Amino acid sequence: MKNKLNLKSTSKIFIGFVIIISAVEFLLPVNPYIPKLSTFIQSLDFFYNNYSLTENILISISTVYASMFIVFFVGKILLSIHAVKQVGKSYSYISKMLANSVPSIIIGFLIIIWMPGFSLSSFIFLLTVLIIQVNSDIILSIEKVPVEYYDSLQSQIHNDKVVKHEIYSNGLKSNLLGSLIKNHKYIWTLLIFFEFANALHGGFGSLVKLSLDYWNTSYLLTVLSLVIIVVFLGDYLLRAIFNRLFPWGEVK
Repeated sequence: MKNKLNLKSTSKIFIGFVIIISAVEFLLPVNPYIPKLSTFIQSLDFFYNNYSLTENILISISTVYASMFIVFFVGKILLSIHAVKQVGKSYSYISKMLANSVPSIIIGFLIIIWMPGFSLSSFIFLLTVLIIQVNSDIILSIEKVPVEYYDSLQSQIHNDKVVKHEIYSNGLKSNLLGSLIKNHKYIWTLLIFFEFANALHGGFGSLVKLSLDYWNTSYLLTVLSLVIIVVFLGDYLLRAIFNRLFPWGEVK
């Protein structure tokens, strides 16, 4: 029953979308503010033939998801370390301070200054920001584990290190991946702004900059539409992976 309702609502959204696109294409006069579908197609053709559209899309996609993949495994390693060694107060304070007080844009500008012309600078930027944030999130997750949960497992296992390993390495992994998925759109926003500021190395951000350089609304909306489609599909796939790995968990 639920699947039928979802199918009906999806069909209605699709039909509404087709009606709007058709109305804009055939009824709306040519204007610089609301491009027609044919204008979008022309913009795609322009970027494809002149500015390596496919390569730029792949640069951004690989940067985002390679960073998330690596950070997830770095987070697993950190959880394993914390299961053996207790988090110190000074380490906890510094980690939270870095995550909450240092703007990502500052890190981005420093990387641009320190690594001029380096093709992997956007990857280094995302990796740095995500590791700082994930490290802080892990510490907060550890601090929020109820004492009753520790006591319950302790009464069954009778080994403090095994209990912590069970909670940190297994129980908090879902929190780690969930945190990355919840920040998925924010990660894309960071990347596009960085690519915009460092446009020599391609990506969606460089296409946004080109659109503004040409001062062309249809170019800009075409690029942003591609970003929305990629982010939507990526979000869907990440949530599907999460539900597969952690069927008991939930990403809000």
